Amino acid sequence: MARSTKRDAPVTDRLALIIANRVDELAPLADRVSSFLGSKGVGTEDIYAVNLVLDEVITNIVSYGYPDDGAHEIAVAVTVDDRRITVVVRDDGRPFDPTEQAPAVDVDSDLEDRSIGGLGLFFVRQMMTSVAYRRDGTTNEVTLVRALPATVRG
Repeated sequence: MARSTKRDAPVTDRLALIIANRVDELAPLADRVSSFLGSKGVGTEDIYAVNLVLDEVITNIVSYGYPDDGAHEIAVAVTVDDRRITVVVRDDGRPFDPTEQAPAVDVDSDLEDRSIGGLGLFFVRQMMTSVAYRRDGTTNEVTLVRALPATVRG
């Protein structure tokens, strides 16, 4: 894991990837993210959470984000420092704010009584410390942060 330098500013390591808007890109992405985070000393539980969240966010982008069947690129950047993992996903799909537009989820009812949809984004919000969205021109940007346990921070 990267160690702090002057004034306790965390040293950051970064992985940046561009993937196509296809679900078959998810497994290679997960492999790259797992390898990167593992090499930085991040534990398997945190790696699993990040990959699960990335799978959900990117599957939603691929499934619902594009009005055409054309090729698009999705940018994924993963940074890690002594305190947190930050993931930024950028795409040029339809505007969609997962912090505002996700359907309400009823987790208390029996499965057969629940409405379909929204559970994945519910898990995204549960597994991450923070989820933020912004629209920059024609680009969606979702920033996902997961705090690391003190044992990783050194």
